[in-house]
Amino acid sequence: MFVQPEELRRILSTVDQYHTLDVSSRAPVKLPQPMKPAFLPGIDGGDMIPYLYFLRESNPDRFESIIDTLKTAFPDFIGLSFPPVAAAL
Repeated sequence: MFVQPEELRRILSTVDQYHTLDVSSRAPVKLPQPMKPAFLPGIDGGDMIPYLYFLRESNPDRFESIIDTLKTAFPDFIGLSFPPVAAAL
């Protein structure tokens, strides 16, 4: 009887909510981010770089869709690159 509402509740429980991204000078998205596994960007913009790298490696079509969207929004945008990271000793 309540299959559909329960399925909707299950789906909604897996959703992350993202608010307006803070881009002030000390915002997490602007600070150095360690390259570590990240399967989602943080809600505050932290882990954005590791997530985009993960996406580029695991789902190139989705990554290219993001790049295409950025090129549409910002005509001077060329692309994203991920410089090599030295391993910590």
